[in-house]
Amino acid sequence: MNQTNPLNIKRPNALLYLATLAALTSIVAVPAWSTIAESAPAAAPRSGRSIVVLDQVIGRTPTSIAVGLEDVNHEIYGGIYSQMIFGEAFAEPERSPGISAHWRASGGGLDTSYSLVATAPFKGKQSQRIERVGGDTWAGIENRGLNRQGLSIVAGKSYEGKIVLRSTQPISVRLSFQSADGKTIYGQQVLQVTSGEWKTLDFGLMPSQNDRHARFAIETRMAGAVDVGYVLVQPGAWGRYKNLPVRADVAAAMERQGLQAIRFGGCANGGCGDVSDYKWKSMIGDPVQRPITRGFWYPQESNGFGIFEFLQLGEALGIEAVPSLNIDESAADIRDLMDYLYGSANTRWGAQRIADGHPQPYKVRRIQLGNEEAVDEAYYAKFEALAETIWAYDRDIRLVVGDFTFEDVIEDPFSFTGARKIKSLAAHQKLLQLAAKWNAEIDFDVHLWTRNIQDPGRIRKEGNLHGQILALDSYASSLRALAPGGARFKVVVFELNANSHDLDRALANAYAITALQRRPYIDLISSANGLQVDGQNDNGWDQGLIFMDQGKVWVQPPYHVHRMIAGSQRANVLKIDINGHDEQVEATAFQDAAGISLHLVNTAKDAIAYDIDFGRRAAGADVDVTMIGNDRGTALNTASNPENIAPETSTFKLDGDGRATYELPQRSFTTMQITWRNR
Repeated sequence: MNQTNPLNIKRPNALLYLATLAALTSIVAVPAWSTIAESAPAAAPRSGRSIVVLDQVIGRTPTSIAVGLEDVNHEIYGGIYSQMIFGEAFAEPERSPGISAHWRASGGGLDTSYSLVATAPFKGKQSQRIERVGGDTWAGIENRGLNRQGLSIVAGKSYEGKIVLRSTQPISVRLSFQSADGKTIYGQQVLQVTSGEWKTLDFGLMPSQNDRHARFAIETRMAGAVDVGYVLVQPGAWGRYKNLPVRADVAAAMERQGLQAIRFGGCANGGCGDVSDYKWKSMIGDPVQRPITRGFWYPQESNGFGIFEFLQLGEALGIEAVPSLNIDESAADIRDLMDYLYGSANTRWGAQRIADGHPQPYKVRRIQLGNEEAVDEAYYAKFEALAETIWAYDRDIRLVVGDFTFEDVIEDPFSFTGARKIKSLAAHQKLLQLAAKWNAEIDFDVHLWTRNIQDPGRIRKEGNLHGQILALDSYASSLRALAPGGARFKVVVFELNANSHDLDRALANAYAITALQRRPYIDLISSANGLQVDGQNDNGWDQGLIFMDQGKVWVQPPYHVHRMIAGSQRANVLKIDINGHDEQVEATAFQDAAGISLHLVNTAKDAIAYDIDFGRRAAGADVDVTMIGNDRGTALNTASNPENIAPETSTFKLDGDGRATYELPQRSFTTMQITWRNR
């Protein structure tokens, strides 16, 4: 037997490949309308192109409206996390003399000095010291939030916080919201520090004025020194989503998006560099006490928002939340995680979860191991150790392989190009065998690049998104060939990746989602980096769907694509026949008891007319249409013009046979709905 190709799989011929592709996608290109008429009677064609929606279910609709969250683009700090302070644990090295980087001196005065103290710091390697010789004015340090863009405060609203202080002598410390120049105090509270040991103190502030560019100050006016170890400032319950440490306005936008799933992962937890400090045990307990760790996107991580805040957000939204774990977690720690997620009060880690404020077990049923990894023998060995620990606990937990990209069609699964990190699916075969051994289901996460419809992928210089999807088809086909009997697997696309958030990217996302929805091997499709803080993109990616600043939220064209899909897709995918179908157009139809929907993406620079046949069951029906695009290229939405790109709605009526001719606008995404109850 060929040792490099143990299944002795032959290179497929072209006809076999096309037949396999048709079976995968359940879309049939036919040569003429008269041929379609054998399946559904049709009138003479008017446009020369036709789409027939057949009354034949080919599968369930995959989870298609999902986003990833990651500590990138400040999606967490300055983004969805309700913590207003950036640099809350004073872990960053000084930028101003003696002051941790995200803070500055306030109040002035020659009698004030600053230093970063490493002797018995509250946590990490250092804490902040403010020392006064004397004086009758307040002076200390101030923080203006993410990259010092300013804090947005609302008059008459409560803000709450915690601060960790120590002093060798009694001292008064004033906490306040101030104007950017420090001349106006909007609200203040004075705390008394009486202990030489670290103490956590609660405080509250209520601003007297609105200000989008305020600052928060920690000051004293007495002789002596005070050390600051940590500070939290956040809106009261009025500004948080369901009492979570989550900005209410951001979560509300996620609700409106129609999300079905969220994923927490990315380079922060694997695949891009050293993330050895990314461990779940650093993310439990009181955030005040969580350790400072080394991060990927930030040199220092305070872990205030981590895996379990993410899972609680998913619970509050009522959707699936998929955590991604570091593949280098130990099997022992993963066994502890099982008890933390699901265990009773009789287990050590179940009791810890309850003490952390989550009395009921978590409901997470899918866990990813790693992200964008080289899926090779080394990865397999790590995956096997963790998977056997997890499946021994509960084999119904679906584990996700943290794979990467496949940009060339795979003809030989043991020798191919276009995958950047690997050239063989030998480790994938072992993963499939492992899942079959445990009678468990396994997912494989593959990422696509959707900068625009011409995006060839991260590696290739030539090609397009259509070519990436064909490569994904060949990947799935290869996995089926490698899988032992009884093996159960799906492919998930956890990242539709780009470096843009404009209309081009929206249409590429729509194209990818529409194409993948027809493929039975796909279980979940997610856009990467769902959030982005405006003007603070100092991590490189520029692909947020929801944009925000310190006080406002608005959305980008790819977000509208999600809303359109959420508003029109139905539970079952229908087979469709297309005449005149090419790679510039994608279409998928859906059905449930309430009606039929059709999604159409036209990436061409010209409008294209189609004769559309919904069947006689839709005779005379009104069709509700929503469209975004019409060739506005790289247009996007801004804080000053948040509705620059938004969907447009219209209606048309089908004839007595359930047909109509419709012109798809150039470079557009269109959804059509027929609702039976409205007929």
